[in-house]
Amino acid sequence: MSAFNERISILNTLYSKIYVSELTRMRLSSRYLDEAVKCFSQNLNISCIVVSSALIERTLFFEKIRRQPQKAGETMRTPTLGGLFKFFIEWDLLRENLLYRIERLNLELMNERGRSKQTIDKEICGSRFIKTRNLFAHGKELLIPIPLSHLLPDNEEALSSYGIEWDEFFNPSIDTIAYVHLIRTLRFMRAYSDFLKKEE
Repeated sequence: MSAFNERISILNTLYSKIYVSELTRMRLSSRYLDEAVKCFSQNLNISCIVVSSALIERTLFFEKIRRQPQKAGETMRTPTLGGLFKFFIEWDLLRENLLYRIERLNLELMNERGRSKQTIDKEICGSRFIKTRNLFAHGKELLIPIPLSHLLPDNEEALSSYGIEWDEFFNPSIDTIAYVHLIRTLRFMRAYSDFLKKEE
C-alpha cells in the first residue's frame, strides 16, 4: 500500500469512529466531514484545510451557543476561530485534540507564571491549528512564504502521532500539512461525538 493510500485508510478509520448520528441530532451536518476527507483523497489540500477548519469553527460556535443560549446574539456577531479557541481553551477536548503538546505545555507555564490574559490570548491565537487555517484560508502562503515545517508539531510528536518521518518533517508538502490538520480535526470530532453520546 502506498503512503498516500495508507493515510486515506487511517483517515477513513478515524471517520468511521465518529458518531455521525450524534452530530446530526445536534444539527451539525456531516457534510463538512465528508467534504474534508474527500478533498484530501482528491489532493485538494488547501480545500481540505479550509473545510476542516470551518467544521471546527462551526462546531465550537454551536457548542458555545448551546452553553450560553442567553448570549447567542453576541456569539453570532463574533464567531472567529481565535475567539472560540479562547472561550474553550480550558476544555480538554480542544486542548488535547487541537493543540500540540508543546502548545499545551506553553499555556500551562504561562498560567503558572501568572502571565497576562493578553499574552495568553496571543499564544492561543498563535496556535498552529489557527495559523494553518489562516495561512491557507486567506492566501497568506502566497504573500508570506514560511517553511511549512513551522506548522507541524515537534519532530517526536510528528512521528509518534502522525507518522511523519524525519525527511518529510523538514521538507513537508501541503499534502503533509493538510493530512495533519485533518487528523486533528477528525480526532476532535470523534471526541466531541463521544461527548454528545455520553450526555444522552
